[in-house]
Amino acid sequence: MPTRRSTKRKSAGDGELHDDAPAPVAPRPEKRPRRASTKPGSGSAKAATKRKASRGSNGRAKTSGRGGRGGSGSGSGSGSNAAAPKTKARGSKKKAAPKTFKDQILAILADADAPIGLPSIKKELIARFGREDSSRFRKSVGTALKALEASNLPNFGKVGGSYHAGADSAVGRRIAEEAAEAKVKEERELAGHILCPWCQTWNDGLKSWDTEMPDARGSAYTCTAPVEEGAQGCTKKFYLSINDRDQIYGSKKYRRNPY
Repeated sequence: MPTRRSTKRKSAGDGELHDDAPAPVAPRPEKRPRRASTKPGSGSAKAATKRKASRGSNGRAKTSGRGGRGGSGSGSGSGSNAAAPKTKARGSKKKAAPKTFKDQILAILADADAPIGLPSIKKELIARFGREDSSRFRKSVGTALKALEASNLPNFGKVGGSYHAGADSAVGRRIAEEAAEAKVKEERELAGHILCPWCQTWNDGLKSWDTEMPDARGSAYTCTAPVEEGAQGCTKKFYLSINDRDQIYGSKKYRRNPY
């Protein structure tokens, strides 16, 4: 520490000279660093604002990722809380309800488990699609059915006075099977064969005939003369009855009992 020169002075009491102690020199205060200016527009103010914004309310630095507390958020934690992008599922649209008479009739036939006639179709149109019964409604139904008959659509068919959902539908296949069976039955009966109702075996009518029924409306037979190769009769008695109505239409009833 620097000292001043020693000086002698007289004491006020005795007049003697005394050496004074060197007076200490006070240290200069250190310069403090200047504070960053907070005036708008200054570069230091902008830097301070960015540092303040980068910290949350608890003083921790904010992270760019959503999943974890630190890092960029690209790890496993970022996928757990991140919202998955919404994608439309394919085929989620509902099928539009049919609006025309033709489309509504086709929808009714597609759900039917048997051929249905015109009265049933009208009832379904009213109950299912809210149609109102009127002369115009009945005329429109008839027009739509005629148009469907002429269109040759694969999902529309007609048998007798009834309608179905086409030859490839369950109803259409069943109708085809019944038609094939009816054709075989007709050919067998024309050849003089009769069908045993017990074992479903065709017999020779003359060879298996047993006796005539008392009212002359049929005969009794015994299943002992199959006409198909390898078939064996069940030897049970059955009956073939023909009533007045059956004679008109040429059909026969094979029964297990007389009546």
